[in-house]
Amino acid sequence: MSANARSGKPISIQPEFANFPAELKSLTNWVNWRYLPPKSNGGKWRKVPFQPNGKTADTTDRSTWSRFEECCAAYAQDKFDGVGFVFDGDIGADGLCYCGVDLDSCVHNDTEVHSLALKRIKQLKTYTERSVSGTGFHCIARAEPLDRIAKFDGVEVYTKARYFTFTGCAFGKIKAAPAAIRSLVDELRGKEAAAKQQQSGHSGSDGMSSIELTNPFKNAKPAQAFAALGGAQESLADGIKTTQWFETLPPELKDEVVDYALGVIAK
Repeated sequence: MSANARSGKPISIQPEFANFPAELKSLTNWVNWRYLPPKSNGGKWRKVPFQPNGKTADTTDRSTWSRFEECCAAYAQDKFDGVGFVFDGDIGADGLCYCGVDLDSCVHNDTEVHSLALKRIKQLKTYTERSVSGTGFHCIARAEPLDRIAKFDGVEVYTKARYFTFTGCAFGKIKAAPAAIRSLVDELRGKEAAAKQQQSGHSGSDGMSSIELTNPFKNAKPAQAFAALGGAQESLADGIKTTQWFETLPPELKDEVVDYALGVIAK
């Protein structure tokens, strides 16, 4: 067993530098990155950006970014876990900027890609690479700058102040996709707004109170949330009941609830 496996540190896909887009290599938007332990028990290992000299990098401070060659050299010395590209929102002659689309946790059993993620990749028709964990995809396209990040349902879209860890395990070339990006952003923000509206709903025609409709899984682990529901675990013997509070959850939390419920039933 490797030291990484014993410590719990994730094992990432090694970068294939030859496959990185040439147009990005020419920019000084590069950083190194390193896995750092979670800040709390049960948290995720953090992918923290660094400068080749070992100082931390800041995705909002261009003076902390470096040339591609410098980051590759630092990586070759086994100082870091990889290299990354920072999105700066700079608009080019085409009126567009580089845009990153992060499709998280959409690969299962190493080969099965979630149908919705596959649909989005096909719609974007641009440079796409496997994420360092191997469980997701990163897409890079040219698009209109966003006023803020779009984030929902395991998908993030941004054009500045964020960075991508790179693998080069990729296909396709970076293409202009303003309409496809705009459509995806509208979809994510629409779903986010609908979810927030449901979670903040008041008494309905069935007389349920707004307290009963709040999302018990928002800031708690499944075990804690089920306990807060009071008696919900006892009803699991009769099957998974999708009561009204369940329908207020976003898709990723519904999956978490069902997984936990199945575990309770199995026991």
